Formats: sequence, C-alpha cells, structure tokens
Amino acid sequence: MLEVSNDLTKLEKKDMIIPLEQTHLGMFPKSQLYNFLYVADSKLGSNHSEESKLLMSINSIGKNLGNIPANKGKKLSENERIKLISGMKHRFKSIYFYDDMMNLVAVYESFNAACLQEKCSKSTLQASLAKNTLFRGFKVSYHYPLEHS
Repeated sequence: MLEVSNDLTKLEKKDMIIPLEQTHLGMFPKSQLYNFLYVADSKLGSNHSEESKLLMSINSIGKNLGNIPANKGKKLSENERIKLISGMKHRFKSIYFYDDMMNLVAVYESFNAACLQEKCSKSTLQASLAKNTLFRGFKVSYHYPLEHS
C-alpha cells in the first residue's frame, strides 16, 4: 500500500499519486471505466453535451463555485452595484514597491498588473497591503512618495 507523508507538498503528493491512478485506469478497457476520463489528471475524454452544460449553468446560479461568481445570473440593486464597484477601486490604483531604505524600486499601474508581474495570488498581495507587512522583502503601498516611518 502506498503511504503518503504529510511532510510532502501538495505537488509532491500529486506527482506520486497520478502515475498510480494512470496505471489503474490502464488496466481496464475504456468501456468498463466508471471514470469517463482516460488520462489521470487530464480533461482528455471529457465532453459534456449541450444539455449537460445548460444544466450545470442553471445549477450554478447563486452558488460560489470557485471561479464562478456567487452573483451569476442575479440582478444587483443600484446600492449593491455601487458597493461592489467601490470595493474594487483599489485594483486600479498604482502600487509602489520600496526597499528597506524606502527607495522606490518598482511601480505597477494596477493591483492586477502587480499580481501578474510578481506571479503572486491576489490575496497574498492584498494581505501585505492591508496588514502593512513586507511582501517578498519589499514595502508595498498605494502611496507615492512613501513617508519614512
């Protein structure tokens, strides 16, 4: 039996388990597989009918399903719309990166541009901005010039 250590990263665990899953998928003819995917960790072989796609879309309305917004298919009131827009305005402000001597090191035209260029999640950068903590050794701010503190 394969035992997976909790000390391994998610990617290391996946690298161990995927070949094992593929071995087992390969032991049976495709017609006998319950799993309609023929290649482990792949969408190969996955085709949804138009009817299935429509049902999935209808069933996702009002649910938070990862990258599908919880308000999909819902009409927002004017107040809800204004609140939503004002909550996103920070994403369009320039972001400034400073070194430990408070010298300007980099400027990004927006929050999204900074996340893309720095290859980080939005929550990581947002946490550094909100908690006033260092991001990868840099002080990040929406303000220029940054006052010495």
